[in-house]
Amino acid sequence: MSEIGGPVQGTASNRTKMLRAAIYACVAVQVLIYLYLFVYIGEHTNPKGDGMEWVAIVPGGAFSQLERCRHGCCVNGKDGCRLR
Repeated sequence: MSEIGGPVQGTASNRTKMLRAAIYACVAVQVLIYLYLFVYIGEHTNPKGDGMEWVAIVPGGAFSQLERCRHGCCVNGKDGCRLR
């Protein structure tokens, strides 16, 4: 404990650890959905078509980039991410 009664900087509380684990689980689910989208489209494409089925990957990629960068540290070019 610090002199003012709060936790010492650098230590994570149990709540923080649980929140971090929940965020990692959500990210893993998002990655699995994105990979499933690749597999699903790959298996259901028209072999004689023009390949426009693959355009459906773009919204999935854009959504994952927006979710990753919504806090602004990679958009603003800051050196470190404040969510780490």
